[in-house]
Amino acid sequence: MTDGIEGGGPKYRDYPSIGLAVLFALLGVWVLFETTAMTAFGSIFPRAIAIAMIVLSMALVVQQLRRPRRPGPGRPSSGPESTPRRVALAAVMAAWALSMPVVGFFVTSLLAFLVLLAVANYDGWTPRRMLLYGASGVVVVAGFYLLFVKALLVPVPSGWLF
Repeated sequence: MTDGIEGGGPKYRDYPSIGLAVLFALLGVWVLFETTAMTAFGSIFPRAIAIAMIVLSMALVVQQLRRPRRPGPGRPSSGPESTPRRVALAAVMAAWALSMPVVGFFVTSLLAFLVLLAVANYDGWTPRRMLLYGASGVVVVAGFYLLFVKALLVPVPSGWLF
C-alpha cells in the first residue's frame, strides 16, 4: 500500500486530515442551518454544496480511521518536490480567481484545470495521457459550467470570452 507519490510508503492515519474533515462537516451543518432562512429556490445551491461537503468529509474521516496508526513518533518528510508544487498550486489558483472576471468562467476554469493537472502529475507525460487528461478536463469543466449556469442558475463571470 503506497501513496502513489515519489518516496511514498505505507498509508497511515492522518490526524490533521481528520480534524479538518470534521471542521468542514461542521461548516456544512452550519450552512444547512443558515439556509433555513432562505427561499426554497435560493437555498438549492448552498444546500447541495453543504450536503456534499458533509458526506465527503465524513467519508474522509471513515477512510482515515480505517488506516493503521503511524508507528512511533516522528513525521514523514514532505520531500523537496512538494514545495514548488504547493507554490505553483497557490499561484495557479490566484491567477484563476483574478482572471475570471476579465476572461470568463469557462475559459479560465478550463485553463486552470489543465495547468493544475500538469502541476499535480507525478508520472511522465505520454501522448495518450495528455489526450485523456485534456479530454477529461474539458468534460469536467463543461459539466460544472452547465451545472452552475443551467441547472443551479448561478451567475458566473462572462468576461470577454465565456
